[in-house]
Amino acid sequence: MLFLFLFIKAVCGFSPGLPAPMKHFASSARFDRTISSLGSTKTDDLLSKHASTISKLKSSFPQDFDDIQLLRFAVAFDDDFDAAASALKETDGWRKGEGKGIIEAATKAIEAARAGGGWDNAEIFSGAPHSAAISPFISPSGSEFITLVSRSGQSGVPYLVKVIRAGSIDDKNLMAAVSTEQMVEFFMYATVVNSLVADSLTREGSGLVTIVTANDLGNVDLLGDATFRKALSAASKKANALYPGLGGPTILLNLPAFLGALVKVFKPLFPPAVQKKLKFEQGPLKNVGDLRELGVVGDSRETFLKQIDAIIC
Repeated sequence: MLFLFLFIKAVCGFSPGLPAPMKHFASSARFDRTISSLGSTKTDDLLSKHASTISKLKSSFPQDFDDIQLLRFAVAFDDDFDAAASALKETDGWRKGEGKGIIEAATKAIEAARAGGGWDNAEIFSGAPHSAAISPFISPSGSEFITLVSRSGQSGVPYLVKVIRAGSIDDKNLMAAVSTEQMVEFFMYATVVNSLVADSLTREGSGLVTIVTANDLGNVDLLGDATFRKALSAASKKANALYPGLGGPTILLNLPAFLGALVKVFKPLFPPAVQKKLKFEQGPLKNVGDLRELGVVGDSRETFLKQIDAIIC
């Protein structure tokens, strides 16, 4: 049971609520609202509902965040101004300090990716920190890591689907080429890009666009490089803290048989909030040989997005 909890913490960046005797192995975490809990509330309605909190936050940070960004803090903290303001202060500090270069690079890359009227993912990847060292292991083409936009959700609100195929990543040689800190910077850049895209879609008016993470663990090496899992966990924890209201459910797909059996036994012990945030599923992506198939309009992409929508809604 402990192995399952620690494995989930490593790949997701949070602990699934350990029983009391085991709490010293992992810290507890706050979980943001999920897609289903926000329902089909339109963007303007959400802005109106949380207007008071947004106004107070704006008075504290008048030039640094727009209404959509502040809305995420208001929603994530249930209009608790003190909690939202504290988190916002941390995010503001990161944006002006450690994260400034990452945000500038992400903004520039999105402009370049959209310059031709479509989306050139090569521009996004080339703008990422340490991309030259990482590209032999996580390719710009999206074989191991790709983000999709689903506009056909049951709630009527679009959402992003970030797909990671961990078993396709040569994590040992990857982490010999970069440090844990460099890998965290790369993943944080991906978070910033996704946040800018999600905010842009939110401004279209359908509702608050969030990110679903689908981690395909088929063929994953359970004894793979621990430093890669450490980087993934650290980046996830950092993203959740700095970008509240952005992350939706995490779906662990195609767990190895051993872990799948443990999930069936111990999942009922997870707190209800965790069971809403963390999903386990066998099947999706099993017949997709290469994640690049999802990057083009076709049966693979349509089937996968329908499967994800059925899982989370």
